[in-house]
Amino acid sequence: MSISITETSISNSALAKLGAERITALTQNTKNARLCSDRLPSIRNEVLRAHDWNFATKRVSLSPLDTERSEEHT
Repeated sequence: MSISITETSISNSALAKLGAERITALTQNTKNARLCSDRLPSIRNEVLRAHDWNFATKRVSLSPLDTERSEEHT
């Protein structure tokens, strides 16, 4: 059984903990949907920054350092 986790389902979990009315979409024209739509991105980013999550880490390959060029700038 696969459970789909969406921004709306995360928002509804938070709303349920507050005893507030659920939403059907973040684009819904209700106070709760507007608040969730406004706050969810910053709260999500704050949670992602709070820990070194393996799935949320971007890795890049760096080019070798050009030592001749770096010596010119020192």
